[in-house]
Order: sequence, then structure tokens, then C-alpha cells
Amino acid sequence: SDVCSSDLSLRELVELMIDVNGSGAYELIPFPDEKKAIDIGSFYADYRAIQSTLGWEPRTSLREGLAQTFEFYRAHRSDYWTPGA
Repeated sequence: SDVCSSDLSLRELVELMIDVNGSGAYELIPFPDEKKAIDIGSFYADYRAIQSTLGWEPRTSLREGLAQTFEFYRAHRSDYWTPGA
């Protein structure tokens, strides 16, 4: 499994999260025109700076990291949200 091989759109991230979770759904809703002034546009995260400075390399793929995150929150759900919320 690749650790971090390419750009990922928000839609692709959501689809990956649903796949890793085994269920879920999303709905595309157009961004309101009146909010365009506060839209940050695209966001790109890149670890090359920390890699070149500290030699850090990711060891966990996005898929595995999401799986571990979901597992953690399921195990500790009562610490983060109330039943029925």
C-alpha cells in the first residue's frame, strides 16, 4: 500500500473514508455564492519540508491511518460524543 503517492480531492478522501469504514454516504451541495469570499479554495499538504529538515518519512498509509483512527474513536466513543448525537 502506498504511503502518500498522489493528490487526493476532498471527494476522493470521503469515498476512501466510506470504503475504510464499510458504510456511509455523502451528498454534494453547491457552495453558496454568498460564502465565496471566505472560500479558501484548494488545500495541499506536503511533507517535503519536514522530510528535508528532519528526515521524517510517513510509515502509515492514509488507508491504514484512517482505519486506526476509526478504530480508536469506536473504542473511545463515549469520551467524544453522547449517545444519539
